[in-house]
Amino acid sequence: MQVSAISSNQGFTGRTHKRDNIDRVIALDDNQLKEIAYLQTIKKTRERQDKVNKLYNAVPIVGALSAGILTNGKAGMFGKEVGGLAAKSINAVKGGAYWAMLLGLAGTIGLATKAITSHSDTANRFKQNHPLVTLAGQIGALFAALTYLPKGASKLYKMIKPEYIAKAGKGVEQVAEHINKIKTPKFMNGWGKAISDKIPNCIKEFGKKVVAYAPDVTLFTAALGTIRAMAGETVDYSNTYYTLKERQHQLAQARLNELKAMNMSED
Repeated sequence: MQVSAISSNQGFTGRTHKRDNIDRVIALDDNQLKEIAYLQTIKKTRERQDKVNKLYNAVPIVGALSAGILTNGKAGMFGKEVGGLAAKSINAVKGGAYWAMLLGLAGTIGLATKAITSHSDTANRFKQNHPLVTLAGQIGALFAALTYLPKGASKLYKMIKPEYIAKAGKGVEQVAEHINKIKTPKFMNGWGKAISDKIPNCIKEFGKKVVAYAPDVTLFTAALGTIRAMAGETVDYSNTYYTLKERQHQLAQARLNELKAMNMSED
């Protein structure tokens, strides 16, 4: 099937086709038109998803910053509790790791879905015809994984030998000691306290909630972008197919008129 020779990314538009290509376009059957429409639709969907992926990549960073900013007191790791800037750093690492794990699970489920659809025509057609149902199933699988993963992680942690945990805890204390030696300039502390004292408590609480939900909002925005991309895929495919079909009809009509004019001139 010489679909590529017709230039699927142009969709019969843009620069004028050569005369020999016009006949090829006119001769395309319905399945070939659908294949070209599909290729164009996939290209648009990938462009949209590339933009959404940038938001997904930002979620662990936002989660780490949120957890670090909201830390007030001590934080623990490997049985050791530390305070100060080290506590903020530990919670930032934990927060970033949690969101990275969440996205990793989602990515694994997505790859599994892709593997299934690539080896099964039935599954692939179902995904194309019901993209939102497919997405709902992936979300369900993600929540199921999140339900059982902590239990599995807890069992694995208990399997680690105590001496290894003690060694890791000592390492945490040493790193925390170095981090806490970093001193914030006095003028910054005074400046920050002066501003904090002037801000009403209600605004402070609102600000804390904004920071706390920042990673959730970022993830929700990215997920909404994915839903829009998947929902728009069906619409794009239909619109592209009918546009190609109409363009083919116009080319065929133009060629027919040309042939009629040639016959009349010969007569």
